[in-house]
Amino acid sequence: SGGIHIAPLDGSNVTIEYLTITDHTDYGIWIELVDIDDVFTIRNNTIEGVEGSVIGIQVDKVEAGGSLIIRQNSISDNDVGVKLLEDVADGGIEFNDITGNTIGLEQLAEVIGAYAGNNWWGDISGPEEGSWNPGGIGDPVVGDIGYYPWLTREFQTVLDDNIAYFGLPAVELNTGWNIISTPIALDPLVEWVDSDNISRTGVDTWGNYVALGDGLSTDNTSPAYSFDAENQAWVGLSGGEGSGDRLITVHGDAIGVRSAGQS
Repeated sequence: SGGIHIAPLDGSNVTIEYLTITDHTDYGIWIELVDIDDVFTIRNNTIEGVEGSVIGIQVDKVEAGGSLIIRQNSISDNDVGVKLLEDVADGGIEFNDITGNTIGLEQLAEVIGAYAGNNWWGDISGPEEGSWNPGGIGDPVVGDIGYYPWLTREFQTVLDDNIAYFGLPAVELNTGWNIISTPIALDPLVEWVDSDNISRTGVDTWGNYVALGDGLSTDNTSPAYSFDAENQAWVGLSGGEGSGDRLITVHGDAIGVRSAGQS
């Protein structure tokens, strides 16, 4: 009823690759422990369940000093595609197709060092996850784990085409937004004195932007934010502590500016 079960080992390098695991009813691959100095790699496998299949890949725990890599697998038609039970000190779950599962990825640990970006979740809108991606209709992500950006194509297409088919949550642009495409580089290090009379040093993208055209100021713009995928949080764009909110968003060569005016 089960697939591959690996009990705790000591100081081992384990690679599970090029397997097709189908019709399992408990798990496809179950790893109890990635211990200190262990490196576990699960890659290039097809793990396809049937009705009643429970888990595609389950990892109970990754100790500090151990490493888990789950890459270039097709994981489909399970109750849970990938399940992380306990603390994961270091884990990379990337460039997988995780589709057709009731839950694509479930993370139950309080301490998580895993990252699950660059996966195909079955839809270009990304995984279903209410906090940060309410518009996603792909396989759901449950738990506090980073999944930005996701792939908007199957992983093999992305690798073959060598194109960054990456997706991020849609931002609804309303009246007052403009998109400006122009090369923008960070200013050299600048110094300023904050409100507590403490000298600060940092970079200042805003300094480049305000010099365009007739210039902008805090009087005719409003704060903008960028998303910190690692910490799963929106943060104000700033040139450094004490420099104040920046009023732009930068995506590659495009800069989005929200004007305070509504006309």
